[in-house]
Amino acid sequence: MRRFRKIYYFAAVALGMLLTGCENDSIEPADNRPRSVVELISYSNSFLEITPWTTRAEPEYHFPSGYQTDHLPNGYKSYETLHPHASTDDSTIGVFMTPGTPNPAGDFIYQGIDNGVSVWKSSIVVEKDKQYYIYGFMPRVGAETATITSLNGTGGADYANGAIISIDNYDAVTTADVSVIVGLRWATQEEKINGIDPATGSDVPLGNFSYVGKDEGENRLFVLLKHIYAGLHFATKVDATYGALRTIRITKVELTAIGIKEKINLAIRLEANALGQDPLKSVQYTPAAGATSDKTITLFEKTDDPDDLGVVVPTDAFNDFLGCLVPGSSSSFILKTTYDVYDKNVTTAHPEGNLIRKGCVAENAINRTTITTFPNLQAGDLFTVNLIIQPTFLYVLSEPDLDNPTITIQ
Repeated sequence: MRRFRKIYYFAAVALGMLLTGCENDSIEPADNRPRSVVELISYSNSFLEITPWTTRAEPEYHFPSGYQTDHLPNGYKSYETLHPHASTDDSTIGVFMTPGTPNPAGDFIYQGIDNGVSVWKSSIVVEKDKQYYIYGFMPRVGAETATITSLNGTGGADYANGAIISIDNYDAVTTADVSVIVGLRWATQEEKINGIDPATGSDVPLGNFSYVGKDEGENRLFVLLKHIYAGLHFATKVDATYGALRTIRITKVELTAIGIKEKINLAIRLEANALGQDPLKSVQYTPAAGATSDKTITLFEKTDDPDDLGVVVPTDAFNDFLGCLVPGSSSSFILKTTYDVYDKNVTTAHPEGNLIRKGCVAENAINRTTITTFPNLQAGDLFTVNLIIQPTFLYVLSEPDLDNPTITIQ
């Protein structure tokens, strides 16, 4: 296995947010103060890549042209630079606008990239000049019953000192990037477009959850996200010699965690501070009731569009597939990859080549037997497994080796 860099997975989401907001009836105006939708510009931390040789290394990221990060807290990066990137299907941040109802007041939904800036759609409405303490988590999907408690006790109205977010029945293994907001501040219109100006900008402070509502069109937030699950990164490429003869298109990737509790209950304790310190003090991971079992999730699947033939596996780089899991929940997995094989006879009728073999399936066991350095992953850790598609006996060019190659762990 090749040597991997160790990375803190701090992702910064530059979200010039698409705000087609709808009012949220759970937020009742105290008076006739104007209300408006909140925009989001978010950042996250990077996974720490675990390798048998190193413990930590500085990540290498490439930012959109003109994007500045000089005044972010150490390790926090733009969300669109996240690598590997989690499934965008679950990229929804649930937000509590405290004091308020015990359920999230609304959410921010990731929409994609527009001109190098991450776009999020908001459903959060705030009142001008009203004091809020904002706490949030991702994904909102599957956490509709999440609740929040002031550190002053159940029902306490003062959230200035922090809060405990409780989420029941989260998936223990998922494609979602399970994270929590650990800091925020207001963002100017210029910062929304260009990011933080290193000459005039100030840090997005860790430990701050305070926000006062602004005029219509002026409610923009920088938020910092921190991972509370671990990550498994599967990187796949084709052997160069074989790639000269065949094209591989992956159509589906499934990950099975062996012998785990399918659901988990979380209690996330955040302590606010004015010192720029990490407010995440603890996360309690309590398995939900029920027996252990094997849990399978789909990391990737091609669409039903007839023009979608799957992902071409390169010879000079790696495809990236990411799964996330509760820290310490499992150390034994099965990766099942389904793929099609094409020859290199490109024609007008078949610009992708001729389909030689359809629905090839490869299964790889990922555990302490196949990978002796497989670690006990903690929150924020990332472990990368490199897989190479190659035939067993390429030199004889015989079936099934040429047209039904194996996938092996590098």
